[in-house]
Amino acid sequence: MDYYIEALSYLDYAKTILKTKAMENGEFYENGDYVSVAAYKAWNGLLLALQGKMKREGVEISEIDVKDISVYKDFLLKNNKFLPQYFVSSYNILYMGGFYEKDLSISFTDTGLEYARKIISWCK
Repeated sequence: MDYYIEALSYLDYAKTILKTKAMENGEFYENGDYVSVAAYKAWNGLLLALQGKMKREGVEISEIDVKDISVYKDFLLKNNKFLPQYFVSSYNILYMGGFYEKDLSISFTDTGLEYARKIISWCK
C-alpha cells in the first residue's frame, strides 16, 4: 500500500464531503454530521501517512499504539521541530473540534485540513 497516496485520497474525500454534503452558508457549514465525517476522514488520513513514514523508517507501531497520539507526536518531535505543533493543532481542530464537537466554522476546518496536508506532504 502506498500510504502517501492513500492519505491524500482520504484528505480529498474529506474535502469532497465538505463541499457536497456539509452545505456552506456564509462562514459556516450547515450540517455538522457531515463536518464530523469529513474531519474524521482527514484525521485518519494524517495518521495513515504517519504510519507509512514510520514503517519506512523502521519504527514499529503495535495495534494498541496505533490509537495513541503520543506515539505519533513523539515520532514527529524526534524528526521535525515544526510539525509537532501542526499535529497538535490538527488533533484539536479535526478530531476534537470537527469530529467530536462538529464545529461548523469553515475557516476552522480549512485550517485543520491545511495542517493535515503539511504533515502528509512531509510523510511522502
